[in-house]
Amino acid sequence: MNGRNGRARSRRWLGVAASFAMSATLLFGAADAPASVDPAGELPMQVGPCRHDKTVTCGVITVPRYWSEPGGPTINVRFRLYPAEDPSLPEQEPLVGFAGGPGSGSIGSVGSWRSFLGDLHDTHPILVMDYRGTGRSEAIDCQQLQYGEGDFVDQSEACGEQLGDAAYAYGNAASSADLHAIIEGLGIDEVSLYGTSAGSLAAGSFAANYPDDVRAAILDGAYDDTFDPLARDGAAALRSTWRKLCERSNTCEDVLRSFGQFARELEDDPYTGVGYNGFGIRKRVTLTPELFATMVFDGTFSSTMPRDLPAAVDAFRAGDPDPIMRLAAELVTSNAATGGQARFYSYGYYMAVYCNDNPLAFDRNASFATRERQLQRVIDGLPENTFYPFENDVYLHHQYEYELVFGCLHWPQPRIHVPVFPAGPMPDVPMLVLNGEFDYTTPPANARAVAERFPNATYVEVANGRHVVARGDIRCALDIARRFLVTLDVGDTSCASQTPNPRVVPEFPRKLAAAPEARMRDGDRSTPEHRRAAWAATWTLGEALGRARSEGVGLRGGTYSAGSISGTPMLGITFRNTQFVRDLQVFGEATYDRSELRVEATLRIEGPGGLNGTLQISFRTGVPDAVATISGEIDGRRIRLATSAPWATRV
Repeated sequence: MNGRNGRARSRRWLGVAASFAMSATLLFGAADAPASVDPAGELPMQVGPCRHDKTVTCGVITVPRYWSEPGGPTINVRFRLYPAEDPSLPEQEPLVGFAGGPGSGSIGSVGSWRSFLGDLHDTHPILVMDYRGTGRSEAIDCQQLQYGEGDFVDQSEACGEQLGDAAYAYGNAASSADLHAIIEGLGIDEVSLYGTSAGSLAAGSFAANYPDDVRAAILDGAYDDTFDPLARDGAAALRSTWRKLCERSNTCEDVLRSFGQFARELEDDPYTGVGYNGFGIRKRVTLTPELFATMVFDGTFSSTMPRDLPAAVDAFRAGDPDPIMRLAAELVTSNAATGGQARFYSYGYYMAVYCNDNPLAFDRNASFATRERQLQRVIDGLPENTFYPFENDVYLHHQYEYELVFGCLHWPQPRIHVPVFPAGPMPDVPMLVLNGEFDYTTPPANARAVAERFPNATYVEVANGRHVVARGDIRCALDIARRFLVTLDVGDTSCASQTPNPRVVPEFPRKLAAAPEARMRDGDRSTPEHRRAAWAATWTLGEALGRARSEGVGLRGGTYSAGSISGTPMLGITFRNTQFVRDLQVFGEATYDRSELRVEATLRIEGPGGLNGTLQISFRTGVPDAVATISGEIDGRRIRLATSAPWATRV
């Protein structure tokens, strides 16, 4: 949900931090927060070298629970400062990374900010803070929410009761004040910001409340506090995304009608079965219309859902539940409660921030009973097809929507409520707002609204991009963001309209005899069975690339493993009897060159009737409508084939 000239910045703040660290070490030895100092003359701050790496500064600042009540209860907020990696170069302002969620602290995501900066980390330090209520900053631990015990509204109500007077102490305005105090305490002149998803709201709030601290801000997957509390704009973006996805892949015709019909079928006859997630863990899942709607919505977060879901629905209707049950098992695994590990992800913070900062479809100052009546009136007034292809009640009760719309119904009434943004016009902070065309959790309309709100903001939309675009493999958005960070100018953004369209599996054949055939090229001597085997081997490769597990399983059996090849920009994948169809086994090696955006694979295949061969498969990942070329031999015959590339670089 996230850039000025590259002149050198003062080293004053680094000298202050270093002197704190030295005195702390002398008094207490190396520790995460060894010495107590009061750099701002008001708030106690402890800083010193971290235990895990003495070149990194660890710190904690004690801040008021409510900044409007400085003499009241306090919260300890922890932060870390990672130095620029090349001390021989002029040092620039630190980058502050804002993690998404909400519920994650930013300290644990430092790898993301390092990856985002790349070589810019040579001159830019990284400052990360665990938002109050997350990570090491006194994470909110509401057990019912953490374990997923009971109805979500009841879980949320219990969490609000547990927090009591502190229920409205958590929000982006409060965290902005915490960060400002840290920056002041360290003597930092200014920072640049990069926030993703919910972190974009945090970064936008900081830029709005403390513009003098900010040199540049990049918001990625962006929204503000003005979005529709029923997320009808998100539902419209969902419809647009799935239509375009299928049109651009020349498959899954009339996908919305298919999804709507399937949801109605599940309403009459829910399906309970077993799915194996990407790690091969067995999950018993009941497929309901609400769970299916959650799966459709998850396409904005997941690369596998938009790739697999349309064909998985068709396969289920044809009597093959394996593809869709795998997707369901993967979803329930990724969305499962964390077992009480609130410091890794706090569901209590998730709700505290939502209920404080989000627009609601009811009056947060009203009684619970009044809120329920107000919300029901809004729902009763919805047109029948508001959330097409799903019935209104089904869509409103899928996981993400239910939490958004109903989660705060029984949150305590606010004694103090601090809005995300200050009143009046937004400041003239240089800002880059990035968003994916296929993002429907923070849809483009939301991101454009943020850019329009800040007078010095530039909006860039990435074609075919999902939620958060300047991370992962795609170069375009990342290059634009890095250029903006250095120059405060987005430069040439034409690449944003040329990013590759995602690949969609055309079908899930159970056996090789039902698979499509790859296309013949000049010099090919294959049989139809060979062409089907080449197609299936290519999509076996695509399956592994799409999931990229360190250890994964094939749809129909076998395993694969993936990992970076040391000292290279390569991802290596090893296939061991991996099966996309039941009667074709795939063995061998593949590499994905992240610098060249190219996949090369040498795969050995074994199939029915003694079918045997070796194939070389090659394709580009960073171009629209890429084609995979297949060569080699099967059963002694020369193979020269082609098919649609089975995977595209993440956008």
